[in-house]
Amino acid sequence: MQAITNAFGSAAQLAQKAGFDMVQVHGDRMCGSFSSAILNHRTDCYGGSAENRARFAVQAVSAVHKQAPGLPIDFKLAVRTENPHYGNAGILQQELGVFVPLLEQAGVTSFHVTLANHGALTDTIAPADHPVFQKEGCFCRFVTRYAG
Repeated sequence: MQAITNAFGSAAQLAQKAGFDMVQVHGDRMCGSFSSAILNHRTDCYGGSAENRARFAVQAVSAVHKQAPGLPIDFKLAVRTENPHYGNAGILQQELGVFVPLLEQAGVTSFHVTLANHGALTDTIAPADHPVFQKEGCFCRFVTRYAG
């Protein structure tokens, strides 16, 4: 795990050397799979509680912050909702109070919030006529309450 999360930092360092002025840790696929209670069935320190499921993402962000100091870090935060159900692999709204502060402490400076779905693109990028997520800023409610 350490080698994989360190690679996030190495990639950020290369991006910084290439002249990029910020990076994004894509918190949907690999980080999102660890973060999701639906997909993560691990029984070690990376599974179970929200704190444990956040560990991989936090370690990846920490590696970026350590190896590319001063580089702003955006985190793609994949969420899901229930009642109605949208997104099949994200972090539930009630878990954000754990995830957001841990990610901020690790070095995240901004969040790109989206629905998590490892299948239908229409649930990942909500179309303008989506029944729940159709208005500008519709994902802000997921982080503004928790962000510092």
